[in-house]
Amino acid sequence: MSLKKIILFIACFPYLLWGQGVILDSKTRSLPANIEKADTLDKNIQLEVFYQQTDIDTVLEATITYPLVLSIGEKFCSYRSYCSYRQDSLCVIKKAPTVGEVTDVYNLFRDSYHHQLIRNIRRKLFTESFSVFPSRYRCLDSTAVFQWTLLPDTATVCGYLCHKATAPFRGHVWTVWWSDEIPIDAGPWKLQGLPGLILKAQDDKGIHHIEATSIRSPKLHFATMSTHRWRKVTREAALKAIYEDATHPGAGMVAAGLIEKKEPEANAKKRRIFYSPYEDF
Repeated sequence: MSLKKIILFIACFPYLLWGQGVILDSKTRSLPANIEKADTLDKNIQLEVFYQQTDIDTVLEATITYPLVLSIGEKFCSYRSYCSYRQDSLCVIKKAPTVGEVTDVYNLFRDSYHHQLIRNIRRKLFTESFSVFPSRYRCLDSTAVFQWTLLPDTATVCGYLCHKATAPFRGHVWTVWWSDEIPIDAGPWKLQGLPGLILKAQDDKGIHHIEATSIRSPKLHFATMSTHRWRKVTREAALKAIYEDATHPGAGMVAAGLIEKKEPEANAKKRRIFYSPYEDF
């Protein structure tokens, strides 16, 4: 495998590593990884919150649980996979990691969650980056507003006393548990708008459940966003692309002219991949 193909494989399509690890020869392992450039958005991360996010595909009757990290700064919040978080940790420790070191991180922590959400706190704007093979997309969302109803119920989550709240949002009704012991307006995914940190959330369809597992002072003190060439699309177009990729596997490659559509539509639908949307389009 050429170095160019390896770097493209690792940097652009890490979710493909979910099925099996990548084995490299010693010469390739020692080459510089040339991690793609990223803009530093916030140099003062205040808190790191680790979540387990469980999603269900009711058609496939399949469940996937992802480890995710919410990094909360003064100006930005970042919600991404634990694998991506560990890659940034590697770059801090090694400064110039090798292809082998980057590959080892993916082989050890790889997961199929290939989204990143960046929340601009002051502008109330989300930037969502995601991959639909073979393309990479980026969209903006300035309308993620939750009209919360505060309820008297309480519960303990991750050792913190939490209060209950509910809100409808784009086809789902969310029930969350937030804590005024951590008076920060933040939460997993796009959930926010309460006087304390959201530590647990679930939707009324029973297909999404997110719960904090640990909270700590930051070990990574910055938040970044890749400057790679992303195709900018609307939120609706982004959600549609994810849907098409899941229900018609290979549609993205056909659209890009990389492969020809040869099999009948019925066969393509049988190859549906995991799909558990958080919002309607």
